[in-house]
Amino acid sequence: MDLMQAIGAFRDKSLDFHSRSMRSEFWWVQLVYTLLLFVVFGIDGALGYDADSNLTPATTAFELIVLVPMAALTARRLHDVGLTGWAQVPLYLTYITYIPGYEDFIFNGAERGGAELVLLIVYAVYSIWILLNLIKDSQPGNNRYGPNPKDPNLSDVFD
Repeated sequence: MDLMQAIGAFRDKSLDFHSRSMRSEFWWVQLVYTLLLFVVFGIDGALGYDADSNLTPATTAFELIVLVPMAALTARRLHDVGLTGWAQVPLYLTYITYIPGYEDFIFNGAERGGAELVLLIVYAVYSIWILLNLIKDSQPGNNRYGPNPKDPNLSDVFD
């Protein structure tokens, strides 16, 4: 699947949390997402926000627009290797850092350095596990999420 096919599939399946997506679709979309994110950071910079600012207008709008389609794409990619799309949910827990007062609620008087270190290690290990699964080749044949998108009999779907 080339770049334009991947973008088209991403657009067409932006709310599809049930089927499967090939690695090429996932990684082409990730590349475009990253490039667009740099553009959006530039827009925020032009508006006077620095890199340390939280909830800048352009970045917040962009992230809200792509949140569900990117979650759907990641779910489909995880389905392709035989995992549930729900496996990505812990990755979204980092968004709690934008909630005012989250540190007091989470750590509630505990020694923050130790608790943060444990959470960081758990999050890092989990992120690596997810990444390895996103890199992994498709599960051969059909699985509970549908047929393998790399099946030559389905090539007309991607052409």
